[in-house]
Amino acid sequence: MSGQTLPTAARQSSPSTPVSSKLTHRPFTLLLSGGGARGFAHAGVESRGYRPSAIVGVSMGAIVGGSYTLHPDWYRALLDMDTRAFPKPMPTAEQQRSSFRHRLQGWWRSLNFGYRMVTGWGIGVPARAAGLHALRALTLGKTLDAASPPLAVSATDLNAGRRHIFRSGDATEAIYASSALAGVLPPLEIEGSLLADGAYSDLAPSEGSSPGRHGINGYGVIGKRVADAVVAQSDMTLAGVADIVADWRVAGVHRTGYPLYAATGSR
Repeated sequence: MSGQTLPTAARQSSPSTPVSSKLTHRPFTLLLSGGGARGFAHAGVESRGYRPSAIVGVSMGAIVGGSYTLHPDWYRALLDMDTRAFPKPMPTAEQQRSSFRHRLQGWWRSLNFGYRMVTGWGIGVPARAAGLHALRALTLGKTLDAASPPLAVSATDLNAGRRHIFRSGDATEAIYASSALAGVLPPLEIEGSLLADGAYSDLAPSEGSSPGRHGINGYGVIGKRVADAVVAQSDMTLAGVADIVADWRVAGVHRTGYPLYAATGSR
């Protein structure tokens, strides 16, 4: 989660046609991994007209997947999500070099972050209630049992050191646990377990989906990490990577030896 709002250009690109519930393609499970604010790119994937048979969400992928499966106006709900209560990002190195005010902000936020890490769960503790409220608005207070298509949410059990998959129960709590980045938001405590960001245990969990071949759409910040995670799984096979541009990202795919496919806006 981030303390920034999406740019105006992103808000103007909202899909004009709702996703059809009638499948016109082979069934597939869509795995949405983490990526912080960049994870909002998942919304673009889900607005292309493909209807997954099931979704597995991790961290920001769980937020996008939860909105998609539980909110009828999911895209607008994502763009309008109120993140003002969340910790503000650090000024960039360039900003701090060029502005004394930004240097002061950087020093203060670093000190505040360190103090709250030592004395508690981090700088996002005051934002916990606001985070749950924002997620409840995205999910309309529904349970995972109401998700359509079915949604599995992956979190990390900090006590046991393994992933924890939610398939039923309160969607808000499950998604919060999956996106509770350590040091930023406190973990969720459920029945003695401390549940935090799902990416700590598995960026691309196959436990929530059916084993098989998986294709990766795009090889940017998120796509690269998911492709590598799929290859690392013993019960998953990478079918290939598809992209719409031929630039340095495609060159990166070529170096890995992953199968590479060209994609267009319609196929």
